[in-house]
Amino acid sequence: INKLEEIRCLSPRARIIVSPILPTKLAELNERAVNFNRQLINYVKGSKGDVKLLNFNSFVCGRTGLLDQQFSSYMRPRNPLHLGSEGIRKLGTMFRDSIFRRYVDGRSYSNVATPRPRVSAWDFPSLTRDE
Repeated sequence: INKLEEIRCLSPRARIIVSPILPTKLAELNERAVNFNRQLINYVKGSKGDVKLLNFNSFVCGRTGLLDQQFSSYMRPRNPLHLGSEGIRKLGTMFRDSIFRRYVDGRSYSNVATPRPRVSAWDFPSLTRDE
């Protein structure tokens, strides 16, 4: 969290995206990750809105609280840490969307930044009365 403060001091206008620790298939490791993630969440809640925290809840199996099987490594079922291809795809999409898609008034930044056709005065009815 001290690193985040350093980044804010060096670049106060930076948009910071923080990644919590992903869940694993081992309860002991998840306990440590959950404690760290709580600290991270509290930091982000106390920020001025310039720090965004990715939400990894969809990686968690609701029944076990561990990494959901669909996102774990199929090639090495005993590997408790690494994501499988589906997990990597989901994680990559989350990062891509948080970096390249900004939302302004519910619209993506790219839609807001797209120029609209110019409107001329001739497009509006006259506001003066002809007498």
